[in-house]
Amino acid sequence: MLTQNLPDFWEQFYMEKKAYWDLKKATPALQEFFTHPSCPASGNVLIPGAAFGYDAEAWALRGHQVLAVDFSPTAVDELDRLSRKHKNFKSLDLDLFELSPKDPKKGGAQFDIIYDYCTFSAIHPGRRDEYLEVWYKMLKDDGIIIAGTLLINLNFEGLMYGYVMMGVVSFSVDFVLSGQKQSAQLFIFTDKHEEVAKEITTLFRRGVTVVDCVGWYSKQPKKIVIIVVRKSEAMDILKIAKRTDPRAFMTMNTVMGVFGQGFEEVKGVK
Repeated sequence: MLTQNLPDFWEQFYMEKKAYWDLKKATPALQEFFTHPSCPASGNVLIPGAAFGYDAEAWALRGHQVLAVDFSPTAVDELDRLSRKHKNFKSLDLDLFELSPKDPKKGGAQFDIIYDYCTFSAIHPGRRDEYLEVWYKMLKDDGIIIAGTLLINLNFEGLMYGYVMMGVVSFSVDFVLSGQKQSAQLFIFTDKHEEVAKEITTLFRRGVTVVDCVGWYSKQPKKIVIIVVRKSEAMDILKIAKRTDPRAFMTMNTVMGVFGQGFEEVKGVK
């Protein structure tokens, strides 16, 4: 049985002329977006599931470097034709799940823009999280995603489905792309600050700051161990602190941006 994971599934649509997403021209919404001030004026563009390349060619005509990816033979032939027509247009015959920024034969770079028209909604629901991971690894840290979908049934149910789909995709993209970079700031109030700090720096090689404080109720001096770590490390550090000092009081805050050694670099600063 053919599934959307296989090129023959999509090739059958083309052979039977049932490619309902094929507008025979660039998407009108994209052309309108090009006139909007928020549309990026430059940057390289990755287009997974580019089909016949109408939108990909539109990006190329604006002057962008474009990589159009598909694995259906009919689509790949058309993308190859466009790549011969435009110097800033490259085509790639590849399953989009195999894209890699480290392999020149599978993309070989990260991109300023990922453009998706209907590809996300066309992917098997069981692999959509995997597709978001592809976005994450192929997109530059300061890159953007421009995505759209196609409403087939222009009735109330179809319209509501479109809005729900937009919400789900937006949440999922934000969770994968931003969530992966989230950090946590930990405050550990403890009488055993030296032991806790030593354990953290030894096991995680993270910098630790120790500051003085006074408990208002007890009027007793205390120490606070402050550390910023990746969110994925936070629970392990809290366990270490609790194991070292069972009476420790701890708080954790989510930090969206951390810049410096061991974290992100500030863009545009040399």
